[in-house]
Amino acid sequence: MTWYRSINSSGVNILADLNFNRHVDAVVDRCRKRSRVLKCLATKNWGCSVETQRTIYVQYIRPALEYASPSWGPWKSNTAMKKLQRVQNEALRAVAGLTATCPVDFLHLETGIEPLETRFEKNYMLMRERYLSMAPNDPRTELLEKEAPVKLKTRHGLRHATDKYPEKAQFARAETKGCAPPWRITKLRFDKFPLDKKKEEYTKEELTERTEEKIRMLDAKAILYTDGSTSGKQENGGAGL
Repeated sequence: MTWYRSINSSGVNILADLNFNRHVDAVVDRCRKRSRVLKCLATKNWGCSVETQRTIYVQYIRPALEYASPSWGPWKSNTAMKKLQRVQNEALRAVAGLTATCPVDFLHLETGIEPLETRFEKNYMLMRERYLSMAPNDPRTELLEKEAPVKLKTRHGLRHATDKYPEKAQFARAETKGCAPPWRITKLRFDKFPLDKKKEEYTKEELTERTEEKIRMLDAKAILYTDGSTSGKQENGGAGL
């Protein structure tokens, strides 16, 4: 039985065999239509600058190319990756105003856009670290730490596609602290720090030192820093936390 799901026009098409060729074809068709906008704006007489063209690509076309890529990207075939890369190449030629015979490596150097495969791998790593930084009993963390046999020999999912990334990147993961318990405030206490003279007679550094001295005296699990300002007539007041 084949299971197929499409979420509107920008969702992910999923088949039961985890073959995402149909999804890749839909992404390619969608992004080629968007690339025509770049080509229309790349005329020599009144076209946009390279910086503007690049911004349009980064904000309008590339998000459609990599939408939810950690969920389907590791399963894609090399042929599918080449299809997606060709779409990016067409867009980058319109960004930089280069010909079809221009080498692909030069396209990336001229526009400052990395190859799509490199971009996908970055998304995989970010997703992996985001999942592993969650609580140990979180289903997404358990998904990556779970050991399961790999039945497919040619294609792997996110767990197996990123298991060697920490060794390649050689980075240490910071320890994630748990969330603070919900506040249950029933009473507020305001402590004053008396000054020996008028506030205007202190320098900014002296007031800062007095404030930090008061903070060090407090016995609290969390400290909120606030600031407020207003004019002499109590107008246009504001506060920050």
